[in-house]
Amino acid sequence: MQEGSMAKSGGQGRSVADRFQEIQRKRLLEQISSSAQHREGLLTDMWIGENSSFSTHPATAAPNMSSFYLIETIKGECQAKRALQKMQEGTYEICDECGKKINRKRLKALPHALNCIDCQTKKEQQRRTSRRNNWHWT
Repeated sequence: MQEGSMAKSGGQGRSVADRFQEIQRKRLLEQISSSAQHREGLLTDMWIGENSSFSTHPATAAPNMSSFYLIETIKGECQAKRALQKMQEGTYEICDECGKKINRKRLKALPHALNCIDCQTKKEQQRRTSRRNNWHWT
């Protein structure tokens, strides 16, 4: 039986694709919940760091690092929400960039992946090149 086939198994009347997406949906919802809690913790820590001269929390010592983690947390949360939206639209396993199918192994590792590995690699290479080209010593 192929991975994306509509063959029924286990007498449950659901396809392999349906079960895969249900598992991924649960993982995405857990990721969103976890990200929301992490985001709230970071914001609280940053607020304490800004308003207490006695705080020794790492957020106080490195506000730029806390901002970085906050941005990354929000970005991951947005990607997970976008992946859930794609499930509702019926395009979850489709790359946002090229329209080709995203490998299931990639989606199992990163349920919030919006692009196939080739397109994501290109995006990251472009981002690195852009950063290198915009780097200025001050």
